[in-house]
Amino acid sequence: MTVLSTLRQRSQPTLSSFARTYATHRPLIQRILTVGFILNVLTSTLHSLSTRPSPPSTSKGKEREQPAPIDPGRPPRVAVCTCPLDQFHQFDIPLQVDAVFYQRLSRILRLVIPSLRSKEALLLFMHSSLLIFRTAISLYVAALDGK
Repeated sequence: MTVLSTLRQRSQPTLSSFARTYATHRPLIQRILTVGFILNVLTSTLHSLSTRPSPPSTSKGKEREQPAPIDPGRPPRVAVCTCPLDQFHQFDIPLQVDAVFYQRLSRILRLVIPSLRSKEALLLFMHSSLLIFRTAISLYVAALDGK
């Protein structure tokens, strides 16, 4: 019994000192956490954009590309959705996001944004920046409401 009482007495001052330290340095800690979150989002976005998808298999004579069969022992590479393609199909085909999807997406993005110095790229950058800025302002206002 004496061991438990000494452990409890030691843990409470540590928790209260931690709470006091956090309360005195709260704005700094919040800024550090916000910057860390932004850096995490940016690095994960850059990492996902820098990885190249595997090249698609070319098959001639097929009207529609069939997705690769799903191995029940392994999880899918990116995402799988088993939903009917339309109301006339009698069976469900699992849809996968694979290398073909990324290739098609890159082709569409090349059409939408011809170069990094184009008007479209500038508009996309400005729109994204304003959305991020609006989010930062919302977080700041929420922090002000909490004071």
